[in-house]
Amino acid sequence: MSGRKIILLLSLLCAACLSCATPRGTPGAPEDIQASQRPDLSSDEAGLWMYMDRIESRLKTSGRVVTDPALNAYVQQVVCKVDPIHCTDIRIYIVDTPHFNASMAPNGCMQVWTGLLLRAENEAQLAYVLGHEVAHYLRRHTLQQWRTVRNTSTALVFFSLATAAAGVGFAGDLAQLIAIGAIFAYSRDQEREADEIGFEMMASAGYEPVQASQIWGDLLAEEEAGGKSAKSIFFATHPTTPERIATLREMADKTAKSKDS
Repeated sequence: MSGRKIILLLSLLCAACLSCATPRGTPGAPEDIQASQRPDLSSDEAGLWMYMDRIESRLKTSGRVVTDPALNAYVQQVVCKVDPIHCTDIRIYIVDTPHFNASMAPNGCMQVWTGLLLRAENEAQLAYVLGHEVAHYLRRHTLQQWRTVRNTSTALVFFSLATAAAGVGFAGDLAQLIAIGAIFAYSRDQEREADEIGFEMMASAGYEPVQASQIWGDLLAEEEAGGKSAKSIFFATHPTTPERIATLREMADKTAKSKDS
């Protein structure tokens, strides 16, 4: 599938899911996933997991996974710091790709791209991004999205993107790599929720809260300075605005004031 076709499919999927968030407490919303929990085999969620299991198998044999034991142990350790309850359910794959990105699949498969590790200035920034991705997993955001689109023509778009991404071998051009990261693009409300939960996780783990907004600001500045050549894949699936950065800064200020009081 060409990069142009993938971008077209991506646009359709994002448009279909723009308002697909289901906040906590909403009737009919799935409960947060529990430690060691797997979906019932007769459920739609189990089918989604099985499909992602196949995508994960392709990733394992893609030749792009960094197998350095020390690096993998370190990233796993950071995940366990921000979420000690679910960290053993999350399988981390460090992918040798220079772009800044991390993604979380509903079956517990987390991708951390080397471009993120290179750009994170400290462990606190990495912890926030990982916590943000874990929040999508805990809240079952992908399942919410799938249930929104499954009875529409965009369901075909969903699986077309996943199939195309797997076929790229995790080493395609920028347009194809964007599609890989955007298979499960989340709505604005889901992103806000992941921001909040990820922030709470990293702050509770003892990391400096202000770093949550700092890494967003640094990445946005890099993109603005580089123009189109520096386009971030992360921003294709995690849209950011000055308002979003300001919200995280406000949360950090409140956390600091609560500690001082």
